[in-house]
Amino acid sequence: MTVLDDASIELPCPHCQQAIKERLGKLKLSPRITCPRCRRTSEVKPEELQRATHKLTQAFANIQQSLARLGR
Repeated sequence: MTVLDDASIELPCPHCQQAIKERLGKLKLSPRITCPRCRRTSEVKPEELQRATHKLTQAFANIQQSLARLGR
């Protein structure tokens, strides 16, 4: 488990486009999401998880850089 596993990401429902918020760690274990609007279940594609993980990693690195600059 990593720090990023607790981060939440939003994905659009492939059926009705409703934003679905879920923890990245949960999606890694079980990539199925159920839309709160249309109640349909779909599977998150591995490349979507990879993109979300990359974005969160970049955001985390940017925060670390900003904090390091503040400490100077």
